[in-house]
Amino acid sequence: MRFKFWRILHRFVLGEITVQVPPIQSEVAYLGHIISAEGVRTDPDKISAVRHWTCPTDVHQLRSFLGLCTYYRKFVKNFSTIARPLHKLTEAKQKFIWTDECDNAFNKLKDALTSAPVLAYPEIGKQFILDTDASHECIGAVLSQEIDGQERVIAYFRLGQETALFLLAYRSAVHETTGLFPSQMLFGRDLRLPADLLFSRPPDAPLVPEEYVENLRTRMEEVHHLARDRIGMASEKVKTQYDATATGYNFHEGDQVWLWNPKSHKGLSPKYRSTEFSFLKFHRIVNSFSNGNGVTSAWYGLGSDPAKSEELFLTFLKNRCFAACSPINSFLSSEMCQQMAV
Repeated sequence: MRFKFWRILHRFVLGEITVQVPPIQSEVAYLGHIISAEGVRTDPDKISAVRHWTCPTDVHQLRSFLGLCTYYRKFVKNFSTIARPLHKLTEAKQKFIWTDECDNAFNKLKDALTSAPVLAYPEIGKQFILDTDASHECIGAVLSQEIDGQERVIAYFRLGQETALFLLAYRSAVHETTGLFPSQMLFGRDLRLPADLLFSRPPDAPLVPEEYVENLRTRMEEVHHLARDRIGMASEKVKTQYDATATGYNFHEGDQVWLWNPKSHKGLSPKYRSTEFSFLKFHRIVNSFSNGNGVTSAWYGLGSDPAKSEELFLTFLKNRCFAACSPINSFLSSEMCQQMAV
């Protein structure tokens, strides 16, 4: 295939082959933009619609106008700040009241789009200039470059996905649970901050892709192993704090206990079922099995004789059984306690 290519190219140089080339164009219209050697600018046909756009009278017309303007927002400096009064009118439960502030923002957007600059192509070998600004409304930035002795705008940026990625890079605080940076958890290594770009490549950086992949795989395993250990330590810490404040009871045979036996309505999703709290039963432990730390399971009933009582098997769980002298009695009147204790 390569031999055929060079043979055809040789015949073309000798003039044995004639190639019909389409007319060369100095600029091309593509997706609402005019692309030329100078850079990228807005399509005059699209901008003419903005220039002759009348003031919107309802939310539908305003959203159509904002949709067209948003498509060219990278040509408008401080677009979010200018269009903020108009975006407020499109919010839910917001009455459409056209004020002087809205009219001013509407005219500013039209003027900004009709006089939008030509965005230059970036030259990688030259230095970039980044101007940033922030307010309570938005975050914006302008990327420019000095071309032919003149500072040319390359692009305008706003608060969006790029900002979230920058925030991730700047998050240098160690997480309390994992003990790692967010970038270490996601990528297995620290991200380079802009100040780090002033220095050369570190001497221990891998030279070949295979070495880089192997080092990254090893680093990820170490990071995840460390994260699992720290998560286990955090879980144990939470459990210790909970157990320190938990009030447990040691039950014995013959003890009278309150058994919380809630009932929920059937036929609904579990998160929509209502639980009736009034089902508190008063029982006496008649036979039990212990593991040295108190009663863990027992037969319980209304009487002292399992053969003559309603025999049911009970596994004691935390917050399900309460001693008869526990604060649970505060939920019942003194008359009810006396009747149930008989």
